[in-house]
Amino acid sequence: AIPFGVRAPYYPALARLGAAIYVEKPFARTLAEHDAQCAPFAPERVAVGYQKRSAGYTRALSEIVAAQIFGPLRSMRVEYGRPGVSTAGRYSSDLAMAGGGILFEVGVHPLDLALFVSAATGARVTGGRMLRELGFDLHTEARALVSTPQGEVPLDLVVTNLRHTTGDVTFAFERASVAVNIWGDGALRVSARDSSFETVLGGAACEMPKTAAQLVHAHWTLFLAGLRDGQVNASCASATRVTTELLSQLYALEE
Repeated sequence: AIPFGVRAPYYPALARLGAAIYVEKPFARTLAEHDAQCAPFAPERVAVGYQKRSAGYTRALSEIVAAQIFGPLRSMRVEYGRPGVSTAGRYSSDLAMAGGGILFEVGVHPLDLALFVSAATGARVTGGRMLRELGFDLHTEARALVSTPQGEVPLDLVVTNLRHTTGDVTFAFERASVAVNIWGDGALRVSARDSSFETVLGGAACEMPKTAAQLVHAHWTLFLAGLRDGQVNASCASATRVTTELLSQLYALEE
């Protein structure tokens, strides 16, 4: 929970104490920074608070993608923001403390979810732009190609303070698309590709955990299990490296 801009001395200090650490997002702006922060610790002893990874809807989406229930994954889209939306942190007006704007502080959550659900092993930005004010990103619109076990999958991204978005993370498959709003009810909305049929996936597998408290509990439980067993899992910083890889490229976009 220490602000991003003043964390640097804590990593080596805590490593010398033999501590394990749970770091709230945002974690890093570059791969060099990401790797340097992880280096003093065993891989299972550094976690990142991408808690949406532990949601019931995320588990269900991961199964849908891996099992190709609606066919192969064809594309993904991430939308977040509305005019005037602000970040919740008290340091969000201090660039040195916050490290970035709406993408770094909030938009990284749905972006990480898309990469995690698709089991991404790499990502490269192929085009886009980022609008900034006093160094803060206000609007990012980009396309990337994500390397997955099913091949390269295009990802479209809009994270903005400047216009309304759906707020959805959408996965388009051969036969249907599945959308979720992780800031709303977390329902998995299925739309058939070649008809007007729509439905909502339900049941405990999709719905639990979902609340903020449940997600904190689930993600911490995952982290502590990894510590106990000496195993890397989805909570670990080493498992979020592709997210940092894509973030670093997005922050390299021209205005």
